[in-house]
Amino acid sequence: MKVKTLLVLLMVVGYLTLSFSQISISKLLFHDDFEKDNIGSEPSQWEMAHKGGGQKATVIKDPDDSKNQVMSSSSAPAGSARHDAGGSIYVTGDPNWTDYVAEWDMMFPEDYYMGVIFRFQDAEAFYLSDRRQGGSQYNFYKRKAGS
Repeated sequence: MKVKTLLVLLMVVGYLTLSFSQISISKLLFHDDFEKDNIGSEPSQWEMAHKGGGQKATVIKDPDDSKNQVMSSSSAPAGSARHDAGGSIYVTGDPNWTDYVAEWDMMFPEDYYMGVIFRFQDAEAFYLSDRRQGGSQYNFYKRKAGS
């Protein structure tokens, strides 16, 4: 009797484990490791959404691992690379995405503002997650036109 009960319990636990693991699997909507782009070119899967000061993003060798390629958002000095000081905003993805998880690697080559804009509508309406110059905290902001 105990063997039968233990077997049923193991089957139920296994079934529940498989059921919950299926729920957490999601479809990958976008991936870019920049390996298919040429060094010095604009990233092929991204587009400039706000042209500030003419700065263009380029694909460069990863400073930490020369076997990899990464996107450099600007060649401008740190103070003028921000979108509100002459830098550009690059976007990717589908504007119809409403519920997703974003994951990325980010490097701060200098102590300046660096962030990710999402749900971008235009240069005056978007969400922003960033780390501000001189800080270590990562914050989330919502920018609305006129505010």
